[in-house]
Amino acid sequence: MFAGTTLGAISVVLILSIGLSLSVYFGYRCLSAFLHAVAYEQLTLGDVLSDDGAIAAPLIWVGLLAGFVGAGGFLLFVIPGIVFTVWFCFAQFVLVREDLRGMDALLKSREYVRGKGGKVALRLLLVWAVTLLLVAVPVAGPILGMVFFPLAMIFHSRAAIS
Repeated sequence: MFAGTTLGAISVVLILSIGLSLSVYFGYRCLSAFLHAVAYEQLTLGDVLSDDGAIAAPLIWVGLLAGFVGAGGFLLFVIPGIVFTVWFCFAQFVLVREDLRGMDALLKSREYVRGKGGKVALRLLLVWAVTLLLVAVPVAGPILGMVFFPLAMIFHSRAAIS
């Protein structure tokens, strides 16, 4: 009986782990396709959907690096955390547009922000505030958040380009 229970628990954990891993991977593949569509307006839907997903793993890596650096900044104090978040907010677009990966994408993002940190921070604050207000709407909030997300990403990418 104990062996059957242990085997059942292991199989549940294994199935959940595989499901979670596949969900994260396919979620990042979808994000990769969306970022390509935003970064390259001339792409068609077929071009975006036929993406082989080669950028999904680097996208996860850049996201982890930016998250760890931003969290480290918040551990130092609130101001360094905000500064690091603003500096590295365009790393995913740098990865897609310029094919720079890892720390190179983060450093290039910082170069995009150089001299415009206040304006970028205000844009990020505006998008964050609007998203928070939309999601807080009872019942319709999650749907409004899903509708607003693509618009926020397009606004965010245009801030990176301009």
